[in-house]
Amino acid sequence: AYDAASLDEQLASFINELKQTEGDPEIFAGVGVAIPGALNRQTGQNELWIGFRGLGIEPLEQQAAQAAGLPVRLCSHVNACAVGEAAFGVARGMRDIVY
Repeated sequence: AYDAASLDEQLASFINELKQTEGDPEIFAGVGVAIPGALNRQTGQNELWIGFRGLGIEPLEQQAAQAAGLPVRLCSHVNACAVGEAAFGVARGMRDIVY
């Protein structure tokens, strides 16, 4: 189900599962989540959920953070891919990249 309430619950459940798999759950200072859509950094809301019909503008950062007990920061999946390429992919070591 891709409604806002179940998405918050699923994200919090996943974060809590990750915390339990680590020997020391205190190592988590926060969680970054890459999401498809148009992220508004001013509000922390995703204003266009690509592939998630029925979701409107939801304050996912705040709701997931409250449910998981950790700070949660959203980023665009495209930006996350670019950072991954710069850190670990073909763009590693490059000063400038276009993704």
